[in-house]
Amino acid sequence: MSADLKTVWAAPSTDARLKKRIIRTVIHEVIADIDPEAAEIVLVVHWIGGVHSEMRLPRRRRGQRNSTSADVIAAVRQLALIANDDLIAGILNRNGLVAGNGNRWTRERVTSLRSHHRISVYKPADDGIEPWLNLSNAARLLHISPRTLRLAAQAGEIDAIHPLPDGPWIFSRAALSDCPLFAPGRLQRACLVQFLRLSNDVFSKFVNTHVLKLTWPADFFALHNQAGNRRLAHRRRA
Repeated sequence: MSADLKTVWAAPSTDARLKKRIIRTVIHEVIADIDPEAAEIVLVVHWIGGVHSEMRLPRRRRGQRNSTSADVIAAVRQLALIANDDLIAGILNRNGLVAGNGNRWTRERVTSLRSHHRISVYKPADDGIEPWLNLSNAARLLHISPRTLRLAAQAGEIDAIHPLPDGPWIFSRAALSDCPLFAPGRLQRACLVQFLRLSNDVFSKFVNTHVLKLTWPADFFALHNQAGNRRLAHRRRA
């Protein structure tokens, strides 16, 4: 057995009881000590044959824990506004984030994290009026394309939460209703330029030639389509 101990130890037929017998047979004692300067635990194994082996293991520092990072906890707190635990686990894994012990996220681990940090579980609103919306639902509420809304959020023209790089955008329904980009009579030039996806020069030309009339609200989305057609014609002429 001594010639092929590794094979015997790893064999499927070797149970825990046999492994304990092997350890008692080959090891006389194990002495543990602490190296405070290196922050390591020093193990000295005294083998039956008289040979000694030293092993060093990292020692957990005072106050150190294998806990989930604060950034992940904050992301889960925000994602729980619009997503269930199963979906949150998928988002965390997609961003390469791991649980405290380096494990992949599962629905059960997300649930445990939420419970420990008292994060409320996501529940759809009974009346269907969700206080928090993802990108698609927020765009549908505003009658614009998701891409347009995402560009406005990235530019900081609309308040939005983006917990993780490869994850959903989160919008407050209340904030959208008060957003100056879409509020009647308060359209800002910078917002409108981005919303219509025009350069400042083209936008100014359209306004100066009365191609675009900044009226609200009946003709606004018709104006959007008109601007798109004019922009295409301008590019063709250029």
